[in-house]
Amino acid sequence: MRPQRRRRREGGQAVFEMAIVLPIMLSMTLGFIALSLQVHTRSEFDAALHLAAEATLQAPRGDAVTSEAYAQYTFDHTLNATGSTNGYLTIVSPLNCTGDYMSGIESNNPVTCTASVDLHYDNSPVGLVWRSTVHISGQSTAQPPPFRRCANPVPNQTGPNC
Repeated sequence: MRPQRRRRREGGQAVFEMAIVLPIMLSMTLGFIALSLQVHTRSEFDAALHLAAEATLQAPRGDAVTSEAYAQYTFDHTLNATGSTNGYLTIVSPLNCTGDYMSGIESNNPVTCTASVDLHYDNSPVGLVWRSTVHISGQSTAQPPPFRRCANPVPNQTGPNC
């Protein structure tokens, strides 16, 4: 009978240990998921912003409407805030791109795009314990390629005064 008493005591100890360890492990797991989600979202956002800045340079110099349309299309379809794997995003500040290239001015100045999004943890598995929102904003620049910097390039000349 003595071995049975030992087992009963050890069973109670295991339950006690589990009651202490389980919340700590659950917190660590959800913290890791939250951090991973934030890093993934930041990476996706930065890629979308950079590609949008590059897309503005696909339109002819001075065609701001087409440049903005290319940038917006690229940003929306790269970020895909409503249908991506982290569909926990809300676009707070819409994409805004500016630069001499879009205005038609001959210049070496880059095109700059800015935007911001909110990552809502309450719509993710992390929301079970952490109902929070993380604000992510960024800026990206793209340099016009040499062949697009000048209106009428002159052979063997470079720079803004082609």
